[in-house]
Amino acid sequence: MHGARPYKDRFGELSYLIAGMKEMWSGYLADTFSFSLTTSTVNNTPITLEDQHCIICTVQNGTFGGGKMFFTPHSQMNDGLLDLLLIHGTPGVKGCYSLAMATTKEMGTHLYRDDCSAFRGTSVTFTNR
Repeated sequence: MHGARPYKDRFGELSYLIAGMKEMWSGYLADTFSFSLTTSTVNNTPITLEDQHCIICTVQNGTFGGGKMFFTPHSQMNDGLLDLLLIHGTPGVKGCYSLAMATTKEMGTHLYRDDCSAFRGTSVTFTNR
């Protein structure tokens, strides 16, 4: 998140959370994406997700993102798979705090929330609409 840069010297790892909350309070709207995810199954049939409204979309090959946030807690760097995390909707202040706690202190419990979707695959293609 490039909006964290001005806060890095003073707040360190908290700069990502501060920048994210500032963005939420400024009336941030979810973007619309479409995804094609090729899974690691035998037939390699892609999963297509059309018109997903997301406030966070991250593709990772490691557990952590943005400091000490467990965005993709089941990810492994050496398994050859990419982890796609979608967080839908606009959570507001309460939702933003809840999400921050779920990805940090609660170590990845956001994956069990209704507004989160997680996928694993060998390749991901996405389009911002």
